[in-house]
Amino acid sequence: LRWRVIAYAPTSCRPTPGERGHPYGLLSGHHCDVKAVLTGIGLEPDPSTLPGSPEDFSFSVRILVGQTGTYGEESFDMVVCSPEWLAKRCQSEGFVLGLHHLVVRVEDYDERKLRAYIEHWVSRQEGSTWDEIAQQLRLLGHWEFEGY
Repeated sequence: LRWRVIAYAPTSCRPTPGERGHPYGLLSGHHCDVKAVLTGIGLEPDPSTLPGSPEDFSFSVRILVGQTGTYGEESFDMVVCSPEWLAKRCQSEGFVLGLHHLVVRVEDYDERKLRAYIEHWVSRQEGSTWDEIAQQLRLLGHWEFEGY
């Protein structure tokens, strides 16, 4: 997989009213909005090496996502494919579970647009805990800790 670090963002913690300027940082009386931060994207195989046939257009994407104010990250995996690839799978297997698939027409595929779409989707995810964010992100890709 090809990896690229995207961003590191500082925390957005803020004191609640009456606790302003508390010298010890994150204590009760402080509220933190946990926000997802995309830290890397890997594509396998490189989409530019795929055959030109829409029926064969499919590749794996692994995104690494952390939260504001931390260096840790977790992985989420998905498949990017064409409608023709899905149709071919349906024909051969009968059914295809659509979870963790991102569908795009081959003639419309652009790696920059894919990266921008994923980055935008991830950046909109927030919650009070990392687990809340991970539950939202698992709709996009299979979470490495799914089922634990």
